[in-house]
Parts: sequence; structure tokens; C-alpha cells
Amino acid sequence: MIRLHRACRSFPSLVVILLPVAALAAPITAEFQQNDTYQGTVMMRLRSQDTVIAGPTTASMDVDGGDTALGDALFSLFFLRFDEVFGNAPGQVPYGSFIVTAGLEVVTNTSSSAQSGNIFTVAPLINPLLLPETGTIFAAYSNNSGFGGPDFGDGHTGRPGNPFRSVNAPVLTQDQGERSTNDLTEIVRGWAKGTPELPLNHGLIISDTNGTDGWAIVSIGNTTTANRPKLRIEFYPPATAAERKAATMVLSQGTEIPEAGLPYDGCVSAWLPDTVTPVNSATFAALAQRVPE
Repeated sequence: MIRLHRACRSFPSLVVILLPVAALAAPITAEFQQNDTYQGTVMMRLRSQDTVIAGPTTASMDVDGGDTALGDALFSLFFLRFDEVFGNAPGQVPYGSFIVTAGLEVVTNTSSSAQSGNIFTVAPLINPLLLPETGTIFAAYSNNSGFGGPDFGDGHTGRPGNPFRSVNAPVLTQDQGERSTNDLTEIVRGWAKGTPELPLNHGLIISDTNGTDGWAIVSIGNTTTANRPKLRIEFYPPATAAERKAATMVLSQGTEIPEAGLPYDGCVSAWLPDTVTPVNSATFAALAQRVPE
């Protein structure tokens, strides 16, 4: 029996599991969310004027594309890092593990104007976040193609992935009190290739990509623990990772198909808008048939 996993998303590839499904043991699940036993979440709002660090009483933090124009003086980024994810202690993910899936879950705050209809993406920092002794974090980064701070255009982050989506419907809008998720599988797979001496998990940058409608996210100090940001990882540890990889064939556009000697060119990608309007429905006939993933 063949099992298919992810095709043609932000990192176009087709993963084919060659072992019978029944022969595959269930992966291990690890979750990281600020609480009485896990204290490793770091959250910051980064702006040109200031840097705000979330504390034990910080209920929410926001990310914004600007005040009246995208990238103006009130443009801000959201920094989020989960420390102590990798290691050999109980509850951690050992380096060298095979990451099956990984996702970030956040909740929109219930304060005034916390909701947003904009598109927000996540990108991994390539190096540790710069913390200058004076001035703001924005001032520590060179920017030629971005709006400021650590961004992809100037080589400070990896390529932004898929946008956040509501867990209730396949739309991008973040309503008050609503849970939204972001697929971090490829990012966490990269982190898992690090070592204790050379960790690759330097945190995430969340940014508003298309407007000035900011988004307020429940923070690590919110009194409702279950609503704080959560990182969830499903993995196979190194002892079984090699077996899992041996049973997995990854086909990316242009790569050679094993034993066939031919390049794989069967990947077809298409973008569909998430807002159902008469115009979109008429233009994209498949839009009305979208279902939650």
C-alpha cells in the first residue's frame, strides 16, 4: 500500500511511503506550550521605535503591517522562539529525528480590534536574533529590500511559508478567540539537522504581508494557558528515523526518479484565494468546494 504525504505546497514535493501502512509504528508527539513545567517560550514585538518582550503578565502581543501604509513607522514584526525543543530529556525531540509533521497554533486575542483579515506568514531566522546594547533590534539589521528588522528580502530569514489558517474553516481570516495554525514541518526538519553545539532553532518571524490591519495574538502570560502559542511535533527518533527514511521516496520537481533515470515533472501548483466572494467564486470554480485540510 502506498501512502501520500503533502504535494506541491510551499516546498513542492511528493512524499511516498513505500512500506505498508500497518508496518509503520505511530510517531511520537511532543508539544511545547508555556506553562508550569515548560518555561522556554520567548515572544517579542519588534518595531523601529522599540522592542517589547512578553513577560509573565503579558496577555497579548501584536504584529502589524503599518499605520496608514504598509511598512510605515508602525510596521512591526512578531518574534517567537521555543527553547529546549531538541535534546534527549523526556519530552524533547532528539537531534537527527525524522520529523513527520510540525505545526504552530496560536489564538487571536479577544480585545478590541485584535482580529484581522490580512495574510500573516512565518519564516525561520537564519542566525540568532541580534540584541544590541543600545537602540532597537530593527536598527541592528541592514535593510535594502524590506521594511525593517530581520526579513527574508535582506537574507535574515528563510523563505516565508504558508500563511496562518483558521482551524475551523479553510480561510485566512483571524477572528477574535479563533485558533489559527501554520505548517512548520519543513522548518522543524531543518532544525532537527542541528547539534547541541550548533543549534539551528533561532526562532520564528511572523509578519503581516499585505496591509495595515494588525493582528493581536494571545501571549505567554495570558491567564488561559491553553490559548498560549503551542508548537506540536510528530517525529520518529534517530533509532527508527533511518528505517523511516529508507521507506520514504521524496519526489521534487526536477529530481530524478529512482531506478527510472528520469526527472520528475508531475508537480502542478495553483493558488486559490480564501475569501469566498462572487468574483472569486466565478473565477475559481473550485473555491466553493474547498474543505479544511
